[in-house]
Amino acid sequence: MTWFELLSYGGVYRIRRNTVPRPDVPAVSYAGGWRRPEADDWWHRLIAGHAG
Repeated sequence: MTWFELLSYGGVYRIRRNTVPRPDVPAVSYAGGWRRPEADDWWHRLIAGHAG
C-alpha cells in the first residue's frame, strides 16, 4: 500500500510518499521544494495519475 501527503515546511511544499517497507524500496521518500502554486499543480497531477 502506498499513500501520499502534501506537506508545508515554512511555506515550501513537498510531497511525501509512504509505502509498506519492501526490499530495495524506501518506506518514505520526498519530492518537491516548491512554492504553493507549483505544489498544487504537482499534487493535482499526482492524484489524477499524470505525475509520471
